[in-house]
Amino acid sequence: MADTFHISYNTFMPYKNIIYNYIVSYIGKRKLHSIKRNDLIRFFDMLNSPVLLRMGYAVIGSSFQFAKSNNLINSNVAITAIKAKRGEVKKGKRNSGINNTPKKRPVLNTDQMYNLLWTCEADEHDLFKPLLFTIATGCRISELIALQSVNPMVRLMAGVTMINPLRD
Repeated sequence: MADTFHISYNTFMPYKNIIYNYIVSYIGKRKLHSIKRNDLIRFFDMLNSPVLLRMGYAVIGSSFQFAKSNNLINSNVAITAIKAKRGEVKKGKRNSGINNTPKKRPVLNTDQMYNLLWTCEADEHDLFKPLLFTIATGCRISELIALQSVNPMVRLMAGVTMINPLRD
């Protein structure tokens, strides 16, 4: 009835786990066409981990899509159930304060930056110019490394900080 697809073991085992341990135990021997949107939402409520929930979306969504495409059911109730549950989860995160407050990052004051640059100039000559460049421009260390490795026009370690203009 269904085509055989070759999937990796690391994909197969979690899908098998969610099917046998959660879906079969919740749905049981009910007919597919008798499952309603609210049944699926209650099933998704039962999944307490975000990873299980995402896997549940994938398995239920693709199963109902397959059933609909092969005319086993009249309408795909999984689409609206998944959309409703994702909205609930998103709304719950918004109301619980998750991701509402920005992460506090340590910031150096002027005296600390001066001491850092002075120490770096005295002890670590190779780091002084890149550090001065990052402080002056606000770029991150990873951006500085990318600039230096990808763009040979930026020379920081050679004792001269120079950005050559592009020539036509």
